[in-house]
Amino acid sequence: MTKYNLQAKVLGKYRPLTITKDDYTNIKSSIEYFKHTLQLETNFDITFRLYIEAEKEMLNIASNHSFYPNISNEIFYECRVIMNARINSFLLSARFYLDKIGPQTIKSTSPELEKELQKFISNIYDTCQYYPLMYRMRNYVAHGEQPVHIVSLPSSWVDGYQSLEFSCEIYSEKKSLQKSSSYNKSILEPFAEKINLMIGLRSYMKNLWKILEKQRELRKKHQSECYNTIHNTLEKYREHESKYSLNIPLTAQRINSEDHVTDNIIIQTNQANLCANLENKHKLLESLDKSYITSKH
Repeated sequence: MTKYNLQAKVLGKYRPLTITKDDYTNIKSSIEYFKHTLQLETNFDITFRLYIEAEKEMLNIASNHSFYPNISNEIFYECRVIMNARINSFLLSARFYLDKIGPQTIKSTSPELEKELQKFISNIYDTCQYYPLMYRMRNYVAHGEQPVHIVSLPSSWVDGYQSLEFSCEIYSEKKSLQKSSSYNKSILEPFAEKINLMIGLRSYMKNLWKILEKQRELRKKHQSECYNTIHNTLEKYREHESKYSLNIPLTAQRINSEDHVTDNIIIQTNQANLCANLENKHKLLESLDKSYITSKH
């Protein structure tokens, strides 16, 4: 007869606690939920970090130009190469995040909620002009093209000619994108001949965050249930074994009729806590496309 136990995973005499098959199943599904949810949160976090690196690179270029304002073909070439590298990395990560969010939603919640999420994503695609532009740009790059066609390093006097302000701007040429099978006429029609890529990146990044926020909203109830399952299991064992502390890993074991452990699940709150930390970390991205950095004093 198969048995199910809770057992502290540490040296010492800790008594096992018998649990039911339903308890074991709920524990296993809760641990799996946080495994898939943490993968999703991590995919977004990596994408956001790559976006920040692109923003930083723009500031680095403008800063260097303010100290060494020499203009040459070599400098523009270096700027294009650097920004293409940053944006290509971001686009690859963003596509990976979007490709995985559907399957991860099914694994962590249900196919019905995944369908609701896909409807939300489709609406963003249809209503936000920069979203399809940047989404398709990953295909554009995959066909051997580079997104940054023009780099501009403008400077102008501000504050009544008291300060000279330097900046960096990067653009895609509409005529170059039109030559690619990655774009159709309807996607490019709203844009001018020079498309400001950083405006596009900020808009795209904010929409990626909106998609994650929607996914968080859909999973909220189930996430709370899974967290309670893990927390209550740990507390239940602590009541059973008074010397047990929550920093000691606990395992849920399935034991066959020959008294051999056939499955062993480590129960801990690390993944759940990481998910909560990442949710809090990205709360303020609502204003992403309405803020910028300046070095004015």
